[in-house]
Amino acid sequence: ALNMKSKYAKRIYILCSRWKDKGVKRMTIDELKVMLHLKDPQGIEPEQYRQISELKDRVLEPAKLEINTHSELTIDYQLIKK
Repeated sequence: ALNMKSKYAKRIYILCSRWKDKGVKRMTIDELKVMLHLKDPQGIEPEQYRQISELKDRVLEPAKLEINTHSELTIDYQLIKK
């Protein structure tokens, strides 16, 4: 895990390590953005990666690849539209 370069991969790795014995963790996009410091819960700072495609391409996919390559965890995610 120390070989990961992406700050998002490191943060997602830490979050997933907490849940590894519990299985699947569901959360909203807003909850994830707050955990990754991409969105200010008070709304003072502007939100980053407003488009889901940007979030997926620049944060989720690279982090997933790094975590699966450089750690003992194997993660995946599924976007569910409501």
